[in-house]
Amino acid sequence: MFKNRQGQIRSGWIIAALMASLLIITTILMLLCMIILMIVLMQSAYSFIDIFSAILTDWLWLLITIQCIVMIVISIFAWKRILKRPLPDMGLTRLKGHGKELIFGLVFGAVSISLVIVTGMLFGIIKFSDISLSFSPTLILYLLVFVLVGFAEELFCRGLVMSVLRRTQSKAMILIVSSILFSLLHITNPGYTLLPLINIALIGALFGYMFIRSGHIWMPVGYHIMWNYVQGSVFGFNVSGIDFESMMTAEHLNQDQLLSNVDFGLEGGIITTVFVLLGFLAVAWFYRGKRFNFFAVDEKDAPQIDNFQSQMQVEN
Repeated sequence: MFKNRQGQIRSGWIIAALMASLLIITTILMLLCMIILMIVLMQSAYSFIDIFSAILTDWLWLLITIQCIVMIVISIFAWKRILKRPLPDMGLTRLKGHGKELIFGLVFGAVSISLVIVTGMLFGIIKFSDISLSFSPTLILYLLVFVLVGFAEELFCRGLVMSVLRRTQSKAMILIVSSILFSLLHITNPGYTLLPLINIALIGALFGYMFIRSGHIWMPVGYHIMWNYVQGSVFGFNVSGIDFESMMTAEHLNQDQLLSNVDFGLEGGIITTVFVLLGFLAVAWFYRGKRFNFFAVDEKDAPQIDNFQSQMQVEN
């Protein structure tokens, strides 16, 4: 029940333990942080409701940062100390040699969400009530937060979870399980309904496809960062239900949740579904002529393999 035929603990139990650890540790640390903030802010004349509201707005970046740090620590600790595998095997390769893919991911993410927004404007779903491109130092803080979010979530959901599932030898299983878990990480976000659940899972599958084609997390990290930042801090839409300070102010003209989820953001609309699906074609084009054996690195071979890049072969 707990072990497979090779005497290894089954992937499902490992992932369940990882998710439980993430939930428990993150909840404890966030509650401690909120208690400390409340004690400090109570020195002011604000009411309890105002203080709680301020924590969920002005200090939300700190809570997100805590969650991301826990994700990173759990991912590296579990892979290195418990599973005893080298970091390149979970996609955390050296950035040198993969800068092109990181840059492509950054541009790809920015262009993808921009196309979603332009399409929404063409269909009369959204408009911008303020295009003054206002700037504040907070936008730099949010950029750093989105960088941390992109790296942490990709390291955990793609690097760790997908690498643990590699032993199943099933790409479909790997993509489905990791994508659903990625979507469920957003389950407590405002506006999380069926279509946002599907879209976040599809985005997770797209990130997973990037990982399977390359063996490292740098392209999905780049896409993840810019998709979030451009959507939230540039154009002013909610990012997975969370509102951030932005350069522009977006306004929904159509309240049809199928087209654009007002509470969750553009990620909850059908337009995003279309462009995410088209994203698979873009990734296939980028890696055209290249093959990567995602299953070549398993536990018995891990000590002899130092660099995933050596496995990339160009087709004749």
